[in-house]
Amino acid sequence: MHFFSVKMIILRFMNSANAQQIAKIEQLLQTGQNQNIELAFVIAKGFGVGIDQLMKQSLLAHPYFCLQYFPGLYQQSKMLYFSNAQMNSLPENIGLLSHTEVLKLVGNLLSSLPESIGNLPNLHELHLTHNHLTQLPDSLGQLHQLRKLYLGYNQLTQLPNSLYRASQLHSLYLHYNHLQALPDTFGKFSQLEECYLNANKLTVLPDNIGTLKHLKTLTLHNNQLTILPESIGELAQLQMLDLSSNYLTSLPNSIRQLQSLQTLNLRFNQFTSLPPEIGHLYYLQKLILKDNPLTQFEREKIRELLPHTRIVF
Repeated sequence: MHFFSVKMIILRFMNSANAQQIAKIEQLLQTGQNQNIELAFVIAKGFGVGIDQLMKQSLLAHPYFCLQYFPGLYQQSKMLYFSNAQMNSLPENIGLLSHTEVLKLVGNLLSSLPESIGNLPNLHELHLTHNHLTQLPDSLGQLHQLRKLYLGYNQLTQLPNSLYRASQLHSLYLHYNHLQALPDTFGKFSQLEECYLNANKLTVLPDNIGTLKHLKTLTLHNNQLTILPESIGELAQLQMLDLSSNYLTSLPNSIRQLQSLQTLNLRFNQFTSLPPEIGHLYYLQKLILKDNPLTQFEREKIRELLPHTRIVF
């Protein structure tokens, strides 16, 4: 038998064997059972070079195992969408995705994150809304390019002190968690412009909140605040402040310093009066005071103090 004929027989046998293995992997993947799916990835991993490209679409349908066994399939991707993938954990290999700029993990079952998530040097946006997170890794502070962090609708009770080291953070979404206090380092978010803290269990704000010099939007409705720090008046760029559904009875005199403020929501509190300093908010367009125990006399005083503001009683 000629050498060429022998080579052809060997190639046919190899192709046949490959086809059988690929069929077996596909069959395991289609069962939908995690144990079988992982077995399929183990077989694929031992298959040799090229299987990840041959079966790319089938493998990508299972992001957790794909990250664990074939992270190279994602390494050149700038945007990754793993939302609603029923992932209850992230493999450490997530930290290998050095080109990723946007990572979406919305609507999963994550209760924690690996420390390796801090190894994503180009990450600009991290979406973790609607998970079961109870804590965050300190390594999030290593994400020096991070601009937007979405953490709403989780079960966080505290934030890591190191988070402020994500020095480019512009937007921070923490609504609908279980935060009882903010870390002392919270005032160090030097570039923060938007902060959503509504629907938590905050009773006080840190005294250094006034150092957030670029903050434009601050939502604190549905918390348990009874008092505001004087330093809140130092938020010179603040345009929208929502304090509705708290237990506030007074505003600090420093409120007069909020010369950029356009909307102030004080609905569902315990105000019986407002300080005369409120009259210095010359650019205030809308003031919401509905559902407060204000007398008619007090309402008229407020109208006189703010003749050009739309006031909702």
